[in-house]
Amino acid sequence: MIKKHLIAILIVLLMLAQSAFFLPVHTKAETSVSLNAPSAILIDLKSGQTLYERQSTDVSNIASIAKLMGVYVALEKLDPSEALTMDQATFDTYDHQSSVLWINVNETLSAQDAMAASMLQSSNDTMAMLATAAYENGEGMVNAMMAKAQEWELSQTSFDSIFGAANSQCVSSAQDIAKMVRQMLKNDTFKELFGASSYTIKPTNVQSQERILANDAQVLRSGSFYNEYVTGAKLAYSEEGGVVLVATAHRDNMDLLAVVMKEPDEQAAYADVDALFAYGVAEYQSVTISKSDVEPVTIKVYDGKTHIEDVQLYLANDLNILLKGDMDTSLIEASITSDVERVTNADQATGTITISLHGEPIGSVEADRKVIPIQQEAPLQLTPRSIFEYASVAVLILVLFGPTLRKLFGALMPPVE
Repeated sequence: MIKKHLIAILIVLLMLAQSAFFLPVHTKAETSVSLNAPSAILIDLKSGQTLYERQSTDVSNIASIAKLMGVYVALEKLDPSEALTMDQATFDTYDHQSSVLWINVNETLSAQDAMAASMLQSSNDTMAMLATAAYENGEGMVNAMMAKAQEWELSQTSFDSIFGAANSQCVSSAQDIAKMVRQMLKNDTFKELFGASSYTIKPTNVQSQERILANDAQVLRSGSFYNEYVTGAKLAYSEEGGVVLVATAHRDNMDLLAVVMKEPDEQAAYADVDALFAYGVAEYQSVTISKSDVEPVTIKVYDGKTHIEDVQLYLANDLNILLKGDMDTSLIEASITSDVERVTNADQATGTITISLHGEPIGSVEADRKVIPIQQEAPLQLTPRSIFEYASVAVLILVLFGPTLRKLFGALMPPVE
């Protein structure tokens, strides 16, 4: 009886050992993310890869997030140092009861000052000044904003106001906002303003005191909501769309971009953005793609039938992207593709570096470009000196070989009857 019990115990122990042996091994524990926001997204800023999303294509009012696009299209037209002056016509185009810097008629400030006030504090008066200076009026700027949205394929985004005011139809999704801001951050001036915790406008021709503007997004400012890893942010609110927050962060060699929408209040928005960034750091690892592993692509430039230049598309620097912590990084690839093989202008030669995992695209970045001139053979040009030299050679040949040539031609000529 005892022997049977011992055998049974041994069998149970063997079964337990076997099951333990085949338990899956996790290199990194899964971390859940709990959010208040009904719509949110987290992306890798470098590659555009989506790391987390919740109803990220849902469309709702984005309020003054619209001003980001207004500032961006103004940057395409204006030099940041350009002087802007408030005229009466512009002064009459906006609501003076909210979100204003109290710019007076005939007051002058720089375009960068106006951009900073529009981004950090959603100031309507400075936004109107930018619209007038860059596109003559608000309608012209709205048209430029819509054109840029179409260029960037923001299919869930629409603008009908430069202010994103109440009752406007400035709408978008978390996915589109992330895509939009990722493009905007390629502009150095925009990136600097987006990351500013505060900005100082010096005294003007009308205002004798400095204006110190604190960023509405408190994740960039000292206080209970401050996040040391956040590198930029824009906060907006409307009754229809709730609180919207877009923010970027850098930590552990990762550059992240998060968007939360339809939040009940600022506190919830800050908590959700912090949670998304923490999720990204906990769940993902930074993987380096060496520039030497990406094969360059050459596009030929022709002027008519003449090959005048080559444009080389390549990866200039090693690229860091994010993968789940337990993924096999050996399965990642990067390659350059272009829609063209031959162009008539070097500016037309562009390409994309597509990053793939298991053969499926997970992100992309623009390829770097290098223009290489083609050495053309110089056409033969006759100068007085060269003509003299050629003539001298011809005379010398006749002197040296004249008699021989006459005899040769004589032998070849038929006899005269």
